[in-house]
Formats: sequence, C-alpha cells, structure tokens
Amino acid sequence: MVEMSGNSAADLLLRRLGMSTITSRMRALALNHSEINDNGAFTSPGDVAHLLASVARGEAVNVAASQRMLDLLGAQQHNDRLPAPLPLNVRVAHKTGELPGLRHDAGIVFAPSGKYVLVAMVDDAPSESEARAAIVDISRSVYAALEQGAIPEYMGLAPRLAQQVFRMPDAQGRLPLLGDPRTETAALPQQVQAVADLAEPMRARPELIEDLLALQHAAATAGTPFWVRSGFRQPEDAEATHAVPTEWILPCPIEQPARVADRPVSASEVATAQARQVWLGTALAVSDAEAGAPTTPDDSATPVGSWLLGHAAEYGFVPALPESAVGRAVGREPWTLRWVGRDMAARLRPVDSREYAERAMAELRRAEIELDALNPTSARPPAWGLADSCWAIATTSTRGCPSRWYFLGLPLS
Repeated sequence: MVEMSGNSAADLLLRRLGMSTITSRMRALALNHSEINDNGAFTSPGDVAHLLASVARGEAVNVAASQRMLDLLGAQQHNDRLPAPLPLNVRVAHKTGELPGLRHDAGIVFAPSGKYVLVAMVDDAPSESEARAAIVDISRSVYAALEQGAIPEYMGLAPRLAQQVFRMPDAQGRLPLLGDPRTETAALPQQVQAVADLAEPMRARPELIEDLLALQHAAATAGTPFWVRSGFRQPEDAEATHAVPTEWILPCPIEQPARVADRPVSASEVATAQARQVWLGTALAVSDAEAGAPTTPDDSATPVGSWLLGHAAEYGFVPALPESAVGRAVGREPWTLRWVGRDMAARLRPVDSREYAERAMAELRRAEIELDALNPTSARPPAWGLADSCWAIATTSTRGCPSRWYFLGLPLS
C-alpha cells in the first residue's frame, strides 16, 4: 500500500502488534517524536527524515531490506508533490500522506549531484491544493539550490505538469485521471467571473488561474466579457470504462467513480459515453451570457466567441478538442477552452480553422512522445482492453459499496 499511499498495511500491523509494541520499536530506532496511542498516530519531519536517511544508507534492517523499501517508495503513484517540479529523469522514492486540510510528502531524491532526503508536512492550510503548492515550492527551491541551476522546463511548464496538461486519449479512447483531485485542483477564486446561480464552487488546476484572470481582464477591456460555466469534474459511472486508472495493482483496482444514482448503469449509457477533457482539470466551459448558457451554439458567430478564438491563445488557452457532434462538425468544442500553457497555445495557432483539431492532436501526441523519452522508465498503467476495464460495467452500480475500490465492476469488501 506504500505505492498508493494507503493505510491497509499499517492497520494490519497495528492489529497484530498493538500500539505499545510499535511505539517501543520506534523509540528503539531513535524516532523520539513518533507515537501511536488512543488519540491517534503522531510523528515529526525530523523522525521521518531520520528513518528515510537510514533507508537511503542501506541501514534499515539490512542492505537487502533497505533496497526493497527503496523499490516500494520508488513505485509511488502519487507524484503531485515532491517530484512535481523536478526533471522527469530524477528518481524520487517517497511516501505521501493526506487527510482533510493536511498534505505531506517525504522522500529520497536521487539528484544528479547526489541523493538527499526531504520531508515536507503541511497542516492547517487554507486548502489541500495550497498545501500541495507549498510542498512543490519547497521541493523546487531545494533542488535548485543543491543542483545550482535552473530546473529544465518543457514548453514553459515543469515536465511532469506538461505530461498531465498535454494528455490525450490512448489507443482505447481512455484518458488518465488526476490522482488526488482535491490536491491537484483548486476552487476558482472570487475574482474569476462565473455564471450566476452555480450549484457548487468550480474547480480547476491552480496553474491555469493566473492566465484565466488575465484572459478575462483582457476580454472585458476589449468589450467582450465572458463567464465560466463549469470546470473540473470526475467521471460518472457510465464513463468509467473510458478512464485510465491513476492507481493500480494487478489486476486492476481503481477509485470509485462519482455516483449518478442508486441504479445499474445501462448498456446504452456505456455505449454513448466517452472520455472527457474536463477530467483533466484544464478544460473550462464558458459563455457570453452571465445568466448561464451561451446565446448561440456557434461561438464564432458572436463577438465574444470570435474574440476568444483570436486572442485566448495569447493567455495559454485554446479550444478544447471536439467531443460533441457540433464540435466534430466545426473541428473544436464550441464554448470550451482548454489550458495548455502559452508556449503550446502559440504552436497550435490558428485555432479557428477546420484543420485545428487534427493539428492539435498531432502536436499533443508529439509532446507526449517527447516527454516519455525524457523518462523511459516511468511507470504506466497496464494497457487493458475495454473488456477488462475497471469500474462500472453495464450491469453494475455503486449502490451499497462498502469500499472505495472496484474490480471488473464488482465492489471489493
């Protein structure tokens, strides 16, 4: 469970050995600020760093055991914190931790000039995404100071961020999901102009917010203001077969999809479902009307839509790739912007031509290949066929599921 930041192994160990035995062992290891008692489990950055340093030196139990620990830590699948700002070929053996309002990451960074231990624990942050941002900033600063140089970027973005931003459906039409949406997305701030009467706060990747505010300001200055209608959302049951697991152990467990209703998902719903760019946290539905829906389905037929087609790329936004019938007809998804960063957006211009979608897909695919080449050993989910897909299938429902895991559509208890 180290690889997926789960607690199952720790819970089993606690049941078998008991709190006092585990605490005594931690004391023997000189982890003097770590304890498990009736009030919870406690530790400190210093204790965690001490333990990781012993693993890095091969002194945790013995060399073979330490190497096994490094292998487990190196297979961590939540890489949105310490590894996030680092070059793709820099290995980070680490363990994340998360609870509401709390985000941690502790690891061994195998930098070019030598390995180092870094532990970042953030509590009482205004939000999980801000806690993550603090850890990312710490990791970036430490690496830059120790390596004495700028961290390489890919098209103006940190390479791991670029991998997520440029994601495209795989050969089976599936999109990868965010590993920890509450950490990797943030509520849009009040400065963002949103349509009236939203049912709940909208979320998006925090990296796009500065560009979004600048774009809205420029649009308003030009006399063509626009409003954001919706942002990130997770897949629903019927869409689940079009999502690539973000966490996996063979054969294939995955986080529970959003529940639509306490009913089975029909075969027709599954047949018409598809991967959605809104899962990435970088796609925003927009409107030329503050009240809600756009005044016309054709964005190019309005002053606001025409202005966005001509200028949004200057701020890192391009039309989303077509998903609807209307979108496929015009070669882009109307009234939907996708943030790809300013460098990639400049490469994708012009965005109002019939060839836009084909050209954009080719450029994003090329970026995926180039980023993969920077780290050929990176872990990837197994390429199962849709027949073997996880989550919901036509006859399953989330009703009554006691677990957050699904396996071939069946809940695991």
